[in-house]
Amino acid sequence: MVRKSSETCKIYPMFSSPVMYTINEVTGLTKEEELGLNERKRLQDMCSVDDEFKNDYLNSYFETLNVSSEDENDWNRMILKALEFHEFADCKALIDMFDDREYVFKYKVDLKKKFEEMVQWFLN
Repeated sequence: MVRKSSETCKIYPMFSSPVMYTINEVTGLTKEEELGLNERKRLQDMCSVDDEFKNDYLNSYFETLNVSSEDENDWNRMILKALEFHEFADCKALIDMFDDREYVFKYKVDLKKKFEEMVQWFLN
C-alpha cells in the first residue's frame, strides 16, 4: 500500500496495520526505521546461519572424498603414473579405466593428466 503526503510517498505492507509516525524515545528512530533495522538484522542472521551450514556441509563432503596422500602406497596411482603410450592398446587400456565411476572420481586428477598425454601421443 502506498500513502502519499505532499511530495513524499510511504510504502506499507498491504495486510498490516498502518504504522504511526511515532518516535521511540530510547533509540530516536521511527517505528518504520525500527522495523527496517529488525528486518535487516533478521536477514543478516539468516545469512550467517546459511554460511555456517554451507561451511559444515562442504567440510563433511571433502572429508568423505577419501583422497589418498602422495606418501601412501596407492597401487592404482602408481600404475597410472607408470602408464606410457607406445601403441593403440595402451590408449584402450586407459579408456577402459573410465568405466568405473568410483575409480574415475577418486583418481580424476591423475586420469586427466594421463588422458592429455594420450591425446598428445595420439595426435603425434
